[in-house]
Amino acid sequence: KNGGSKVALERKLTPKMEQKLRSQTKFNRRQSIEERAHGDIKYKSEKKKSKVLNALAETTSIKMEKRFMYEFEQLCEIDCQDENVTNKDRFKYLFTSKGFKLDDPRIKDIIDVVDELEEDQDIDFDIFKELIRPISTFFRDILQNNLSLKDIESFSKSTREIFEKHNLEAPKGSMAKYLSETSNANQDDFAASICTVDGQRIELGSSDSLVSLQQISSVVSYLIALEQHGQESLSKYIGTEPSGKSFDNLELKEGIPHNPLISSGNLLCCSLINQKETIDRKYEKYAKVVEKMIGAKVSFNNSVYLNQKERAHRNFCLLYMLEEAGTLPEGADVKEIMNFFTQTTSIEMKVSDYSVMAATLANGGICPLTDENVFSDSEAIKGTLSQMLCCGMNTFSGKWAFDVGLPAKSSTTGMTILVIPNKMGIAVWSPRLNKDSNSVRGQKFLCELIDTFGFNDIDHVYGAGLMKKMLVNLSFKGTHNNDSINLLYYAKQNKLREMRKAVAQGC
Repeated sequence: KNGGSKVALERKLTPKMEQKLRSQTKFNRRQSIEERAHGDIKYKSEKKKSKVLNALAETTSIKMEKRFMYEFEQLCEIDCQDENVTNKDRFKYLFTSKGFKLDDPRIKDIIDVVDELEEDQDIDFDIFKELIRPISTFFRDILQNNLSLKDIESFSKSTREIFEKHNLEAPKGSMAKYLSETSNANQDDFAASICTVDGQRIELGSSDSLVSLQQISSVVSYLIALEQHGQESLSKYIGTEPSGKSFDNLELKEGIPHNPLISSGNLLCCSLINQKETIDRKYEKYAKVVEKMIGAKVSFNNSVYLNQKERAHRNFCLLYMLEEAGTLPEGADVKEIMNFFTQTTSIEMKVSDYSVMAATLANGGICPLTDENVFSDSEAIKGTLSQMLCCGMNTFSGKWAFDVGLPAKSSTTGMTILVIPNKMGIAVWSPRLNKDSNSVRGQKFLCELIDTFGFNDIDHVYGAGLMKKMLVNLSFKGTHNNDSINLLYYAKQNKLREMRKAVAQGC
C-alpha cells in the first residue's frame, strides 16, 4: 500500500514541489525519532539500535497515517457554500476563514505547491499528507479551532464597525511638521491591523502604507539594551518612571532620563547597544532584530533620515546634557550616537507589520509568524511592557493606564501599537495628532475597541462593567489545565518551539 501511494504521489507532484515539502520534514521527523530512541538508552550494538529506530519509525508512521486520514475527512467536509468547490479551495479556505494570510511564512511554500497543481488535479489523501506534514501541529490547531480568536468572523465584523465609525468622523488634529515634508502619507489616512499570538490577521484601511519607526524605536532599543545589560545594570543609566512632560523635554531626573521611552532614554539605550561594533554593524544588527520581530523585511526612509539629521538640535542638546551629567557610557561619541539613533528611527515598514511586532511582545518575545524566539529573556519583555503601560502614551500615559490598562506606545507618525499579553497585538495609524502627540483617531479607536471587548485584565479581576462587554472567546488554548496538557503533549512530540512558546506565555 505504501509503495502504491509513493508511486501515485510521484505522478502528482513535480520534483520541485516535492523538494519544497519534504526536505525539512524528513530531517525533522528523523531527528525526533532518534531523540526519542536514543535518550539515556545504551544499545548492545548498532544493529540493535537500528532495529529499535525502524520499529519506532513504523509505529509513528501508522499513527500519523490514521491522524492524517481523520484530518483529510474533516477537510473534505468543509462547506465553502459553493457546489463546484474542490479540495484545493477547501484547503485555502480553511486558512483564510480562520484569519490566516496565504503569504504567512509558515504556509507560503505549501500554498505555492497547491497553486502549482494542474487545473484538473485536486488534493487527494496522498497529496494532503505531504502538504500538512511540515505543519502538522499548526494544521491540527486550525482544524480544531484551538486558536486565540475562535470566532474571528464576529470579532472582525465588530472591529470593522468601530473602525468605520471613526473613519467617517471629521478629522481633527495636525500632522507632525517633519512628516508633512518628507512623507507621502495623506494626513487623513487611517489604518488598523491586528495580529493574534497564533498569527491570525485582521487588516482595515490602508494597512499596506509604509510608516517609519520614530518613537516606537524606543521599545526595540530598550528590549535590546535589557537583553545585553540586564535591568540591574541598566537602572544606573535610565529610570522607570513617567516624566509627566513631553517626550522630548529637556530635563533629567537626578542625572538620568526618567524612562526609556522618551527621547533622552532612547538616546541612552542607543549608546549602550552593541557598544563594540561599528555604526554600520550596529544598524545591521538592529534592523535584523526588527525583521525577526515582524517576520518580514524592513526598508529605510532616507528622506526622513536626512530631514531628522538637519533638525537634530534638540536631541543633540539632550545628548550633551547626558554627557555633562556623566550618564553616557565611557568612551561614547555623541555624534555617532546621534547618527545611529536617527538611523533606527528611520526604519520603515507596513502598518500590518507593526501589529506583528506588538503580537511578538504579546507572545513573550516569540514571533507568531515564524515561531522564532527573538527575545529569550522573559524579564526583558516584562520590563518593556511595564514601561509601555505607564510611560508609552506621552503626557496621556497616566490617563491611559487608568482607562485602558494595557501596554501601548505612540509615535509622532500617528502610529500606535497596543499589546494584549497572551492574546494579540494591535497597530493603528492616523497621522493627525492631539495635544499629547498621540494620534487623535488612533487613540479613540483603541479606547472604544478595548471598552467593547473588555480586554482590560482589571475588568476581569473585579467584574467591573462586564455586563456590557461582548462575549468573545479569546482564551489562549483554553484553560490553564489545558495549557498544561498541551505542554506535556508538545514534550512527548519533541516540539521544542511549541514548548518554549507555552512556557513564555506563562504555562
